[in-house]
Amino acid sequence: MSNAATTMPNSDPNRRRTLGFTCLFMIEMWERFGFYGMQILIVVFLKEYLGFGDSHANLTWGAFAMMIYTTPIIGGWIGDRVFGTRRTTMLGAIILAIGYLLLALPMPNWFIFFAFGVIAAGNGLFKANPNNLLSQLYEGDTVKLDGAFTIYYMSINIGAFASQILTPIVRVHYGWHLAFGISAIGLVLGITNFFFMKKYLSHVGSKPDFERLSILRFLAILAGTFVVSVVIALIVYDVQVAQYIVYAATAMLVGVFAYLILKSSLGERSGMIATFILILQGLLFFVFYQQMSTSLTLFALRNVNLNFFGYHIPPEQFQVLNPFWIWILSPILAVIYNRLGKHDKDLNIASKFAVGFVMLAVGFLIYGVSGHVGSAELVSPWWMVSGYFFQSFGELLISGLGLAMVARFVAPRLRGFIMGGWLLTTGISQFFGSMVANVASVPDTIGKVVRLLPANEKTVFTQLPTSLTHMLSNFDLGAFRYWLAGDPVTSGALSKASKLVQHKFSNLSESVQHTLQQLTPASDLPQTTQHALVQLNQNFYHTTLTLYTNLFLVLGIVAVGAALISFALVPYLKRLGKHASGMNFGSAMLPEHEAGDLPGDR
Repeated sequence: MSNAATTMPNSDPNRRRTLGFTCLFMIEMWERFGFYGMQILIVVFLKEYLGFGDSHANLTWGAFAMMIYTTPIIGGWIGDRVFGTRRTTMLGAIILAIGYLLLALPMPNWFIFFAFGVIAAGNGLFKANPNNLLSQLYEGDTVKLDGAFTIYYMSINIGAFASQILTPIVRVHYGWHLAFGISAIGLVLGITNFFFMKKYLSHVGSKPDFERLSILRFLAILAGTFVVSVVIALIVYDVQVAQYIVYAATAMLVGVFAYLILKSSLGERSGMIATFILILQGLLFFVFYQQMSTSLTLFALRNVNLNFFGYHIPPEQFQVLNPFWIWILSPILAVIYNRLGKHDKDLNIASKFAVGFVMLAVGFLIYGVSGHVGSAELVSPWWMVSGYFFQSFGELLISGLGLAMVARFVAPRLRGFIMGGWLLTTGISQFFGSMVANVASVPDTIGKVVRLLPANEKTVFTQLPTSLTHMLSNFDLGAFRYWLAGDPVTSGALSKASKLVQHKFSNLSESVQHTLQQLTPASDLPQTTQHALVQLNQNFYHTTLTLYTNLFLVLGIVAVGAALISFALVPYLKRLGKHASGMNFGSAMLPEHEAGDLPGDR
């Protein structure tokens, strides 16, 4: 390092470290601003802009999220061994900004999927590296490191809260593309700040950061990023391929863990078994977590009263309740942990998982009960507010335990691999979460027509094409209701209605669908057609309410079971943890805050 590069930053070590922390805090905050600003929009965007059905939208987002959360496995290695941690942080942020900018441009559908690939690749380069820089910034000062990660964790909440408030409002008033452009603007602000403050990080980084920049390596990384972006775009585009990848990755992960457990020494085996159990619990948690951007968002779209004290809530904006409640709950939990710690009663990781699942259970049971109280097709938004409270409480107890778990239970020589396994597990769980959400999805052929009808209003339309009017007036709505609800009791109704609906709705021409979009409310149609439309509307929204709330009740019951199993495993995991600690695995123990930047990384 040259004197010019180091004299000024090194003049006051405390000031240098504070400004270095500020630099990392800001880049993380703006990166999270961009990511959550995009995430909150994506499922509704896929449905309303691209015209996807529920199932297709959920699985597309699940495949995209899976790629987002698994690519950091490679990005961390590139930062550490190839390009440098500081450089990779900057490069990843720039590629992310480009990806969000591509989404902000009105382009063909295939181009949108390429933008998804660019975002996932950029996230892979960025994600792991600011954490590594922060660890090095406070290396040797464990007390301050713990506090630094506590404050650093706030940057994620600030970015998430601000963007999840802003981008839905921009979407409603100015359209999808400008809303995605807000995410790009956030990254540009973060990159600008990082560029001017990076001198305060000049003394930290990986070995390549202190070597001369290799243009050949730089070009190779750019070329690799482009190839990875294309591959990810193809995977996300074809959800069937993504599904095969998930199944293969799951089988591989289980097989590798089984091999390592069998081949490990007695002490290592105890830690590996404990880690595997906790990873399975983590996978289940992230399946619940994925419901926020899938089934809960679609539930809000169709069955939640969006009028909140005169403000019309964009349905996706309920997701902002997650960082809001985490803001409120984080300091309260910190006080509780401190008091328990003073009396040597702090909860261990296994106990936190168990209590976290109790909170998740309460949250999803609240969502489930909401549809069974009263007879209205719209539920009060207060059900969402209270459900998100408990869901966020559970997240605080569960989601930030990845690195802490690895540091405590796994031998040093296996930590890198197991951390990769944890990231892979969180990625896989995103897709599984979307598959669970599809239990309550509306068939695509129904959505093509019903989504164009006004929700919960007894309104009919004029100017309907004759063929559509005739079809609806003769439509067997009773069979439709049984088919949509999946009622197996009515003999033959499921098969009969399914064939009828798929045949008639899938044959609607684009001109008919366009006409539907241009319709104006009127009551000039024959009474039979009016009645058919009203029944179709009422049956649809009543059925979706039942589907969603029943799904949430089942998830709540599953969470209760997971909590009971977790409590039963606490003594066993304690014994395994003590055995692993006896092998000196805990000597490099990391603060749990350091694990906070994973899915559910508020």
